[in-house]
Amino acid sequence: VEASVEVELLVDSLGTVAATRVLVAADETFSESALQYCNRLKFRPALANQTPVASRIVWVVDYRFGDR
Repeated sequence: VEASVEVELLVDSLGTVAATRVLVAADETFSESALQYCNRLKFRPALANQTPVASRIVWVVDYRFGDR
């Protein structure tokens, strides 16, 4: 079984995920899990003129189960 969830993240100027939203989910079953995972991520913030700023990024969470 394989599934992917594409999530838009708003990363604040401290690198913390401030908001999430599912853009595409191959299977809605995994959407809530993907959002919970993404909310725990931490990033280095984007820079504008050497100053940390908020940014939006797209993060893909892949699920793979079974023998590989």
